[in-house]
Amino acid sequence: MPADVLVNPVAGYLGRRLNLEVGWETTAPATGSTPNWNGKEVRTLSWSGHSTRFRHSETAALLEGIERRVGALQSSCTVRVARARDLEGRVITPNDFPAYPSRYYGRHGAPYSADEPHEWVVVENLASGESAWIPREYIYYGEQMAYRLWALATSSGCATGSSIDEAKLFGSLELIERDAFIASWYGRIEPVRLDLRDLSELRATFQRAQLLGITLEAGLMESALGVPAVISAATMTSELGDVTSVGAAAHPSLLGAIKGAVKEAWTYIAERARVAETKAERIAQLHANPTDAEGIDDHPLLVVGSRRPEYINLCGTNQPVPVQDLPRTDWERYQHGPPGPLLAQLTERLAAEGIDVWSHVQTSDVERGMGLETVMVVAPKLLPIDFGWDLQRALQAPRLRELIRRHHGTDVEPRQLPHPFS
Repeated sequence: MPADVLVNPVAGYLGRRLNLEVGWETTAPATGSTPNWNGKEVRTLSWSGHSTRFRHSETAALLEGIERRVGALQSSCTVRVARARDLEGRVITPNDFPAYPSRYYGRHGAPYSADEPHEWVVVENLASGESAWIPREYIYYGEQMAYRLWALATSSGCATGSSIDEAKLFGSLELIERDAFIASWYGRIEPVRLDLRDLSELRATFQRAQLLGITLEAGLMESALGVPAVISAATMTSELGDVTSVGAAAHPSLLGAIKGAVKEAWTYIAERARVAETKAERIAQLHANPTDAEGIDDHPLLVVGSRRPEYINLCGTNQPVPVQDLPRTDWERYQHGPPGPLLAQLTERLAAEGIDVWSHVQTSDVERGMGLETVMVVAPKLLPIDFGWDLQRALQAPRLRELIRRHHGTDVEPRQLPHPFS
């Protein structure tokens, strides 16, 4: 990685030099940020890498920084300005996604209109190769729009790999993970709590967690196509009560999903505790009324010191099931192979269930020169993750009702509490 090109105080592609967080007790993180002028103000794109060695963390941080910059800020492809009704071929519109609550309109964005000029980019169907137009804000989540905003996009589905297929696969797995988590939370579909004590791959992490007084848990969630999807919670005690960091991951192997979810929760628990110390007043407000959650920074505060069982038992309430007692899935045979066959199986089987997956290559010239590719993957029918109670599209999604009926055997009212993920 050409670190001197990517980060330097004069003209770094990502910004100033990395900061090594020597005070962290869980990992050896490297952090950085990229200033982003969005047409109105300078907003910061934060990124980081977390490993047990600073050198490895620096590399991971630079990779995430590239992904964030390229995913947020358009550096390739052309944009077409047109009315939806004037576009030729397939057009994906906000009507293809779950609707926002009525509170969204007028405050955060505008309702879709086929008669309004808008910015559009091209996406490709991963199963059929068909091309379609999609509003630009679904692809580049940090750009200022020239016309009325129809949606608030996030980085979900944006992924970087050593090839386009690998990036598409990583983005698709992230969407499956988010779909599983949102279905579990709002659909009241409890994960199967896992017994992780005999996993040698996590022994060092668990030993360090025990020294620091941190509890690590994980649960297996129901997911699209049965792809292993795991939620994890890392919890430590503070003056405000228990502070919890939430992680999630999807992977063709159960062990891979467990490791990914636990690593994410473990990685951010120190930061969650640090932030909680400065947010006591806001935490008290959210305890009194969780639906006051307004943005991504509020969601992890919902679990700090909470006495609500929903925010305490994130990984399930059953007796922990040993991982070796769980049946393996057919997806495991793809875990060590190239990304193409697994990607094809995922997208074809999702398409057979009526879930189309689309992608847009975002790769910049600087990135391609390093042998990297970044792709945004979009699946309108999967449950989206949104931040702020006024923005929860999942609660209006037909898929959520379908999954509730499939799991519970009847219509159950979706959980009316904002999720604790960020």
